[in-house]
Amino acid sequence: MTDQHQDSERRLVAAAKELLDEQLTRLDQPIVDRLSRARREAAQARRKPARLLWVGGLAAACVGLLAVSLWIWQPAVPQPVPDPEDLEILASAEDLDFYEDLEFYSWLADADVRT
Repeated sequence: MTDQHQDSERRLVAAAKELLDEQLTRLDQPIVDRLSRARREAAQARRKPARLLWVGGLAAACVGLLAVSLWIWQPAVPQPVPDPEDLEILASAEDLDFYEDLEFYSWLADADVRT
């Protein structure tokens, strides 16, 4: 903002304040009392969110602490141990199609022994 713009803005605010103060002196006493009461209530209403902010922050911190503690102290889940036969199949150099037909080869070997 330029200095000239700031000066004109200050003059405008000062003129508005002077006009409002002048009109305030012309108001009836009951209206002045209601305005004073409304100002006090508005000032009190501005103070309440600060208290609620502390309560909300404390609640969020407690939830975060609970989540971290549950994550840290969760029981260890045992990992399944692979079947030794499965490891043998995976480690062998045979093609996996051989193991799909393993029952057939077993039956064929039994059939040759009987004849």
